[in-house]
Amino acid sequence: MLNWQKSLAHFNRQPTKYSRVVSIDCESTGIHLHHYSMPFMVCASADNGENWTWMGKVNPLDRTVAWNRQDTEEIEEFLQHSDWLYVFTNAKFDIRCLSKICNFDPYELLCRSFDTLFMHHCWNNREDHSLKNASIKYAGIADNDEQLLLKSVRE
Repeated sequence: MLNWQKSLAHFNRQPTKYSRVVSIDCESTGIHLHHYSMPFMVCASADNGENWTWMGKVNPLDRTVAWNRQDTEEIEEFLQHSDWLYVFTNAKFDIRCLSKICNFDPYELLCRSFDTLFMHHCWNNREDHSLKNASIKYAGIADNDEQLLLKSVRE
């Protein structure tokens, strides 16, 4: 059975109620994952308030990322819950990031995921769809962490 057929079969037997809803976001050294960019941090947050963070070690000279095998195994196990709904903003990018550091079926995970990017585009297609700008506008989360980082880099 091909990957997409297995994924579709899994999608057709999705539970109507999920035991957990978990949001996941990946940070990377760049957006061009097909070249040399690599994810260096994975953050997740569950609907019950539980949070997880995994980080690789970034070499500042060549921007390569080394991941601890224990962390990647923990992420792989984290992604195996078929009764969880995984929520992403730009799922295609984040799942591609995860597939660069972990061993799992990205098609199957995509079928068990919800991507907020599509709904944000339907809500207002002329608006910037970045997670940072959406968090400022709709959730009232300040961007002072980004301003502080920019100030520190300039100094």
